[in-house]
Amino acid sequence: MKKILFTIISIASVCIACTPVEVRDSIGGNITAEELRSMSTVTVWQEGGKNINYVTCETHAPVNAVWSSVTQFQGAYCELQLFGLGEQKVRLQGLCADGTVVETEFTVNVEVMAKPVAEEWNYLTGGSSKAWTWANISNVWGNGGYHAGTAAEIAAGAGEWWGVDAAGVAQQCRDYVYDPADAGSATMTFSLMGTTITKSSGATGKYSFDMSKTGDSYIGKFNATGAGILFPCIINVGDQATVFEITRFTSKNLDLIYAADGTGGWSECTHWHFEPAK
Repeated sequence: MKKILFTIISIASVCIACTPVEVRDSIGGNITAEELRSMSTVTVWQEGGKNINYVTCETHAPVNAVWSSVTQFQGAYCELQLFGLGEQKVRLQGLCADGTVVETEFTVNVEVMAKPVAEEWNYLTGGSSKAWTWANISNVWGNGGYHAGTAAEIAAGAGEWWGVDAAGVAQQCRDYVYDPADAGSATMTFSLMGTTITKSSGATGKYSFDMSKTGDSYIGKFNATGAGILFPCIINVGDQATVFEITRFTSKNLDLIYAADGTGGWSECTHWHFEPAK
């Protein structure tokens, strides 16, 4: 395997190792974004003469450095796995000794996904960003019996007691004092860079998921903070759900349920059904 050195970088990533940067008061002042960029490099790994989805990032700038892509890591040095093909981005922020924050963004082209990445990242973001909306069914949000079958059966509607379609979500938003802009044809765009959620209303949040956390009735766990997903309301409670169980996760469907810790089988849960926006 050989490596090619670039002064331009980028990604969506996982950090293998990071060495903290020491910010020395003796340096004083601050640097510009251009100076930050000129003192930063990335080594793109190659196999068979093609760029693979793995890079090494390093800065010699006199800053406390934070690299951002799929997640954030602090340090002068990081090895990062990229999560998509084509142009991938990474953002470098530097905290200067005087408290000034400077940042720059870099781009690299990934030709081969040599390092395995969970396929759900591509399902959700399309490798960069992807808009989702309410599913085109009559019951996109409502309640039902918790763990009323297998994950596939629940995604197909098993155990659901009541629900509304996308247009009906508007009245529920008003009843629970949520933004009605989350109803109808509203969208939420999941971006790989920074793992952000951006709603068509302008509200924003963050997401993560873990497909290793499974059970008889779910295939993974999903987290959404900040503004969260579209109408993230817990039915008959009104609080915002941030941790969900996933019952279906494909390029065409994202189905979630929420139940408080300790909820017994067939006790009440809330469900959501989403699909890609057209």
